[in-house]
Amino acid sequence: MYTVVITAEAISIIFLAIMLLGIFLSVQNRSFRTSTRHFAYVLFWAILGTAADLFSYALDGKTDSDSILVVLTMFSYFFSAILMIFFSLYTISVIREKTQLSYKAAIPVVIVNILDVFIIVIGTINGKLFTVENGLYQNRSWDVFVFGLSAASLLYLYILILRFSKKIGLRRVVALASYMFLPLLITIFNIGNDVQDLSYLAIAIAASITYVFIQANTIAEANLREKILSEASYIDSLTGLKNRRAYDEILKRENEGRPVGVVFCDMNALKYINDNFGHQAGDDYIKKFAKILENFFDKGEVCRISGDEFVVIMYGITESEMSEKMKEFRRLIDQNEKIAAFGYVYRDDEDAIVMINEAENKMYEDKDIYYNETGRTRRR
Repeated sequence: MYTVVITAEAISIIFLAIMLLGIFLSVQNRSFRTSTRHFAYVLFWAILGTAADLFSYALDGKTDSDSILVVLTMFSYFFSAILMIFFSLYTISVIREKTQLSYKAAIPVVIVNILDVFIIVIGTINGKLFTVENGLYQNRSWDVFVFGLSAASLLYLYILILRFSKKIGLRRVVALASYMFLPLLITIFNIGNDVQDLSYLAIAIAASITYVFIQANTIAEANLREKILSEASYIDSLTGLKNRRAYDEILKRENEGRPVGVVFCDMNALKYINDNFGHQAGDDYIKKFAKILENFFDKGEVCRISGDEFVVIMYGITESEMSEKMKEFRRLIDQNEKIAAFGYVYRDDEDAIVMINEAENKMYEDKDIYYNETGRTRRR
């Protein structure tokens, strides 16, 4: 008798579950926006409500399942009320992304649906909400109150959306309104009619519209913002090279036996430039050297690890390639007025930190040569 409804609700559960799973798989680092988190709750309660409704239809007419059918039907009503509360929170969170609306705006819906829950529980116990006799479900007089409270909640939210429609945009208005209009239409149609209730099916359709019109875009924007912030946290703001945080992450990687070349650089005369020409000139000097490193070591990990110290890590390079590259680098440094001292180390398989320490010691040897040639001291 209810084959069409059961099939439709089973398909709805699958779609709702796919959307819920899609949210968890697509949101990076589980960094949920408030609206996305509330929408996930909406989907969760919609799945539970639809499942309860599906099983109640499946058991309708089974004379030996009266008590189970009573419980399932009660939960179907109950989940609908809980769903309404979370949908109100979702609606407000969407509006809050464009306005200063307080979550206190959800209080009327919360109060109405808590009252709805009491009516559902009491009406189930005294048989005034519905009855189940010989496996057959029948609406009773309190059914009008339950649907009426649901309709009142939806109308309140609809008015709220219309109030902020210009600020939240047409896309959000259409999606949120469809989520309310379809269930509300079914709710009104069900009042006083002994027909198959398709409210949860309407909710599933509306949730799909909301996902397409709002949540897919919201998640994409959140992921893009997360990516930008993540990348920014690993980039040195002055030079655009990898910063100390990125450098520490690189050192945590497994080398997996690959040959590694490490170069440790320390800039020459930076303090002299800062003291005599100002810090802007010093910053320009740093950026000049950073650009040299970036262009020359285009296939390596180039990091600025402190004010005037830079480390380059190259994986998969051969010893002869490393030797030739460092000869070229020496010529490049000399052409740029010995802008930095450096030391390098090459190993087939060794801990990068050990190599960096060794490269740093060699850099100090090169720094001493620079001091002897220029007559400068470490303070100049």
